[in-house]
Amino acid sequence: MDILDKLEKYTEKSDLCWEWKGEKNAYGYGRIRIAGKYTQVSRLVMSVIVLNFNPIPKGMLVCHRCDNPSCVRPDHLFLGTPSDNAKDAYHKGRLNILNASKGTRFKKPL
Repeated sequence: MDILDKLEKYTEKSDLCWEWKGEKNAYGYGRIRIAGKYTQVSRLVMSVIVLNFNPIPKGMLVCHRCDNPSCVRPDHLFLGTPSDNAKDAYHKGRLNILNASKGTRFKKPL
């Protein structure tokens, strides 16, 4: 079974997210074993489908517009730096930030 067949077999498509129904890591991100090594399915989709079998540039992350870790829908994924990912999380109210002067954590109000 080739990569595209595996992606199709374990993906449940809907009008919203495309849910990975195969194996997942502890954080809910899909993972798949290729040549004996695990890779994150969202990174595989980005490389194979979005970038047409080209590698993800060094230092770039695959981020989710939908904030659903098991989503592998190509138009829900985008490349970003770690800084882009943190800013995205902050603006969506998902990032706890440490207030170093007081030793407390706060979330951006929604």
